Amino acid sequence: RAAELLAAVLALRAENGASEASTSFRPESEAAQPSLQGMVRSSSAPQVHSLLERKIVLTKTVQGDTFGFGFVEGDDGALHISRISDTGLLVRWNSTQSDPVTVGSRILQVNGDGSVEGMRQWLTTAAQVEMVVCGAAAAQS
Repeated sequence: RAAELLAAVLALRAENGASEASTSFRPESEAAQPSLQGMVRSSSAPQVHSLLERKIVLTKTVQGDTFGFGFVEGDDGALHISRISDTGLLVRWNSTQSDPVTVGSRILQVNGDGSVEGMRQWLTTAAQVEMVVCGAAAAQS
């Protein structure tokens, strides 16, 4: 089953011409810039660290921007997304994705830091975060 999933992910990446390995989101305020940076700078597929992990970059560019999610510490050494607000960068990023980040998804790293304290610090003080996020835990069969 894992081999089938990996083959499907690789096929999707190949179909979409994925060469860059991250998905970024910048608010609409940058859309007016004369470059191609617009709202979303992205390859057509997020980075795949394993079958469920991806790299997401969120950048606050105007006063009042928020990442737009809450988190709690899990027993597994990760931060778990506990809520996603109706406004904020994550919900806007999600609106551009076929497989959005959901409540229960796990944050494994923020700006290269995998410690719970380090991730908390980055999420509460940084204007830009590069997060490695793993989908919500699937039901065990």
